[in-house]
Amino acid sequence: MKTILLNKSTIRGYFHYAVSVFGVNSFMYKAYSLGLPLLPFICLGKRFYSSSPVLSEHANFYDWFRGFTDAEGSFNISTVRNKFYSFSFEINLHIDDIKVLNFIKNTLGFGKVYKLNTSPRCKFSVSKQSEVKKIIEIFSIYSLNSSKYLNFLVWVEAFNLYTDDKESSAEYIFNHIKVLKEEMNTNRTVWNRNKDINITPYWLLGFVEGDGSFSVSKENNFLLIFTIAQTMKDLPLKEAIKNYLNSLNSHFNDAVYLTMYKSKTDERSDMINLVATKSEFISQVLLPFFQNLRWVSKKELDFVDWMSILKIKQLGIHHMEQGVAMIQRLIGQMNNNRSNE
Repeated sequence: MKTILLNKSTIRGYFHYAVSVFGVNSFMYKAYSLGLPLLPFICLGKRFYSSSPVLSEHANFYDWFRGFTDAEGSFNISTVRNKFYSFSFEINLHIDDIKVLNFIKNTLGFGKVYKLNTSPRCKFSVSKQSEVKKIIEIFSIYSLNSSKYLNFLVWVEAFNLYTDDKESSAEYIFNHIKVLKEEMNTNRTVWNRNKDINITPYWLLGFVEGDGSFSVSKENNFLLIFTIAQTMKDLPLKEAIKNYLNSLNSHFNDAVYLTMYKSKTDERSDMINLVATKSEFISQVLLPFFQNLRWVSKKELDFVDWMSILKIKQLGIHHMEQGVAMIQRLIGQMNNNRSNE
């Protein structure tokens, strides 16, 4: 790679400009490890990722937990030998995020974490009836916002019928639960919910750690893109998130928008994307918002790399060969390209 020579005063000028704009205490030294002689003077974002229970304050944790569940959780009813039912709450993640599941287990104080033998996945599972009751209590107080709320209600109805109904026959209970089970998940046809959507900072963080994405377009001058993608059944939730983010700063009341993608084969696969690309909104609103929260998953590493690319662009160094190389390195380790750290 060709080296770009700069005199000391020019480099010092870049460094002092970076400190004046971003604050010296909020950066970390990174560029020497990438072999880029100019970029040690660019201060990059501090990482908070940790497996310690930083969200043990109950309100913040449960808000985060319901957001993460809206993204990654599932409520399941299984038939055992065609005679009995078992009820479980599960979160299934890539093995690289097993620390997240252990964090949830340790903070809740119940449940189990498994490594799957058939794939590089891991699972947090709650299946004991006494612990299922605790999950029901949590989400009855800290309500889900997505369409999973409707599955939760049916799951609770079936569980209560199975455990508390002492008057009906076993056959009636079994068949009624079978009908309820068929109303859940992909079989559901009615998605209207008669309950307000309650978005809080930690709910949104949990939801983004599950379903959010921080990406960069190589073809469009390294345009930063924040997205959350879901199926159309959660359109009301996407509208609520859009309105919430746009209300954070009156100068950017339309920075977040929605795009829709129609499936050619199955309308149940129609997608709705929440998108933000405006650099001023990202730097002045979105970054401070997420920086003030305590992350749990490795997605924070993508957020920090994304933030670092923005800072490189703000300094104008993305026009230099070394700046482009640094951005390419950062993009190359983000999202699915990131190994376990």
